[in-house]
Order: sequence, then C-alpha cells, then structure tokens
Amino acid sequence: MATELEELVGFLSSPSPKVTKAAVDIVRGLTGSDDGLKSLSIYAKTALPSLSRLLSAKKVLFRLHYLVLEFRIKVTPFRSRL
Repeated sequence: MATELEELVGFLSSPSPKVTKAAVDIVRGLTGSDDGLKSLSIYAKTALPSLSRLLSAKKVLFRLHYLVLEFRIKVTPFRSRL
C-alpha cells in the first residue's frame, strides 16, 4: 500500500488540474518545515521530475518554477545535515 507522500507525488502527475494544483499546494506547504523537507527529500527523485514536467503548463508556469527552485534550495542544505 502506498504511503500518503507516495500518493501525493502521484497526484502531481494527475490529468486533473484541480488535483495537480492541490498536490502542488501541499508540497509547497511541506517545504516550510524541516520535517516536511525531510519527508519530501525521501521522494525527491520522483517529485522533482513531476514538478519539472508541470513547468511546461502555461497556467502554473511561474508558481511551479518558484516551487521547484525553492524545493531544490531547501532540500540541498537539508541533505547535507543528514
């Protein structure tokens, strides 16, 4: 059975814009704490490609670009603390 974060990462690739937006909002919220970053860093190899693919979507281009950059900046120093 998939964990909640595995499901969340899967929702980033949903064909439904509403589901994708909700998943992006949750991921963004998780980047605000060390615990959230730790959880996301476990799935970074899956989440980052999904977020990168979303960058081509015109409606969410700027918001997702910011999120991917923010996530990469926050996860990189966090991983060095492990």
